[in-house]
Amino acid sequence: MSDSIKRATERMPNHCSSNGPLETAVATRALMRLPRADRSFEPMYRWIASVVASFGDPIAAFEEVLAGRIAASTLFSTGDAHQACETAATEIAEWQAKQWSFLSIGDVAYPAHLYEVADAPPLLFVEGSVDALQLPGVAIVGTRRPSADGIRRAQRAAKALADAGLVVYSGLAKGIDTAAHEAALTSGGLTVAVMGTPINRRYPSENAPLATRIIASGGTLVTEFVPESTTRPWHFIRRNRTMSGLALATLVIEASDTSGARSQAVSALDQGRPVFFPDSLVASHEWARKLVDVGRNGVRAICVSRPRDVAEALSGNAADSAKSAAF
Repeated sequence: MSDSIKRATERMPNHCSSNGPLETAVATRALMRLPRADRSFEPMYRWIASVVASFGDPIAAFEEVLAGRIAASTLFSTGDAHQACETAATEIAEWQAKQWSFLSIGDVAYPAHLYEVADAPPLLFVEGSVDALQLPGVAIVGTRRPSADGIRRAQRAAKALADAGLVVYSGLAKGIDTAAHEAALTSGGLTVAVMGTPINRRYPSENAPLATRIIASGGTLVTEFVPESTTRPWHFIRRNRTMSGLALATLVIEASDTSGARSQAVSALDQGRPVFFPDSLVASHEWARKLVDVGRNGVRAICVSRPRDVAEALSGNAADSAKSAAF
């Protein structure tokens, strides 16, 4: 382990053994803090995921940075790397003091399904069960202004998936997200809210009680956004990409051609993950029909008629139309 990481972590409270989770988190955050020409999330995430995969873990990757052995389109020097490490240690000490839990891309507890994604977030902030993030689940997403039929479809889908033992992922937003979370809770299932805000901010505020219920039920709140950072509108689109990476599949209930749910469907297909649309969505939206008929990069969305079709398809079994309620 580099002297820079060792010195930084030795001064921190709750310091654990060498090369433990704390050192891994410091190295990960330091990699995120290195100056770059392009500061947007996707290129940074992809670069970090690549170097971590190449060298085994964030600590080893950071040591390669310090040694000047990583070639990348970056603007950092050895001095920048040492400063990034010191700043990262200070930040993480503050997160610890406020009892904010976090997972690094190098942690064994980091969600395995998300780790497979090329632009997986280097850090995740978690409230509630970390174990729930390792369980198989399906994302249910859709518009914030759903029809009454859309709400019922989301509720039926969440119940069917929860009854099948799958975690229900959604985004804690108004509308379809809220219906999906609440139906999963009512069914006694686990649900995970993937947030577009930092872990210390509940958005929308009226869903703060719902967030509390999710945690109390054994579920999870998770976000890639650093505590107390400023939330930008595009963060919610980025959140959708992370949600599709966490889930085995995405089910879009109702969504316009400019919605975050449509963006998540596209991201899921790009990631090679199954995407399901109710036949009502395919019948009413050209963008959905195109993703079913043409797809993206050789992967097409799947049109389904019943909520159970999703669980059945993921398990490799055909749904029994005589026993399975329609959307």
